[in-house]
This record gives sequence, C-alpha cells and structure tokens, in this order.
Amino acid sequence: MKIFTLFLLLFCTNIAFSQKVNYKVQKLKLPAEIAYYDNQFSGLFITKDNLLLLSESRLQDKAEPKLYAIKLADAEKNIKDTNYALPYKKITIKNLDFLRDKMKNKGDDYEGLEAITINESSVFLSVETATPSNNCYLLKGVLKDTVLTMDVLFMLPTPKPEDANGKHIYNAGYEAITTIDETVYNILEYNSFLKNNNIALAITPSSYTNAAYQKTIVNEIPFRVTDITKTNKKKFTAIKFASLILFKSD
Repeated sequence: MKIFTLFLLLFCTNIAFSQKVNYKVQKLKLPAEIAYYDNQFSGLFITKDNLLLLSESRLQDKAEPKLYAIKLADAEKNIKDTNYALPYKKITIKNLDFLRDKMKNKGDDYEGLEAITINESSVFLSVETATPSNNCYLLKGVLKDTVLTMDVLFMLPTPKPEDANGKHIYNAGYEAITTIDETVYNILEYNSFLKNNNIALAITPSSYTNAAYQKTIVNEIPFRVTDITKTNKKKFTAIKFASLILFKSD
C-alpha cells in the first residue's frame, strides 16, 4: 500500500522529470476490499482516465484472479476529502487457471501476475514463475467492461538468464512491461546485475499472433524493477523494489 500511495501522488500531481524531485506524500483512503493486504498489488497502468491495479493473483493460494480500476478524478477527490467514498470497479480475469496448467506442462511453475500494460485493445500481463523454472511468461487478453479474458493461444515464454554458475537469479525474471509507440517491452527486473543482460524483449503488433519477440538493448535500469508505466511522451514511472524511480527515453 505504501508503494501505491507514492505512485498515486506522482500520477495525480504531474510531477515533471528531473534529477532531483521533492515528493509530498498524499494518502489515499482505500476501500476495505482493495486495502486487503493479500491483494499484493504488483502491477499498475494508467489509462486516459483510470488507474489500474493488478493483484498478484496467486492461484496456489486460491486467490481470485483480478484487478481494480479507479478513476483518477475520484482519486483526486479522495485525497482532498477522506470522507469521500472512493468508487472502484473490480475486473475479473478469465482463463488464468488454464494458462497456469499449460505452463506446468512445460515444466514451469506459475507463482503470480507481476505487471500490466495495454496496447490498443490488447491487455498484456507478465507472469512470475518459481526460481527453478526456466521461463517467465507474457500473456495477452481483451478487456470488456468488468471481465479481462486471456487468450489461451497466446503464452509467450521469456527465458530467464543465468549467472556465471549457470543458475537462475533468485526470484528474478522478465516482469516489468510497458508500451512505447505500439511496441510492448518486457524488461528483466535484474537488469543491471548481470553482464550483457541490459535488454528488453520487444513485441510488436505484427508478432501478436505468433507470440514472438525481438531483443533490444536498453540502458541499465537499477535493481529491481517490477513494473513500469508511461506518464507522458518520453517519461516513465516504475516500481523499484520498495521505492520509485523516474527515467525517460531518448
């Protein structure tokens, strides 16, 4: 919840990018359903009018696959008046259990959803897997009203890099995702700690049907990026472990 409060401050007050930013924390009074600790929000995305919050949806804990939508205008009202009951919309995620079983059949153990981005009518979710698993995954779905239906034919494996000893880095994979000029970028959260691994996986609309990606070089991003969202043309805000980072593209 602390991370969410800090991010909401950034989005609602339009803080400009700079090397030094002074933050003024403004608390958002969340409804009990959203504030429940086991929602474990790890992903967020800003649409034109809404903030989307993605629950980890840990199916092994029998968690309901879901995300929440909050109108930015309502968030502003709530910050100014804590007596204002914050309206929200719960969005149910369909077909996630089926996709988890497909991962299991490939030898990879689903642990939870990590990040979200939207490109046109396609919603992308990244999946964290258990450390011994060889791949994380990128999923695609369509959002209509209060249901996000995942495409059971689209399940893009994103191979985890190995350290010098040939082992996967503990609890790290391709998790953060964002959209730039209609291309979806999937970013390795352990980006700057492995030699030659400061890369992102780029998925263009032309590759949606065959679930393919191209590797693209990015500047080293400080450990440990778990999600990222675009805040204007060349500026981005990210969840970095338990804090915030701001950066921009050229």
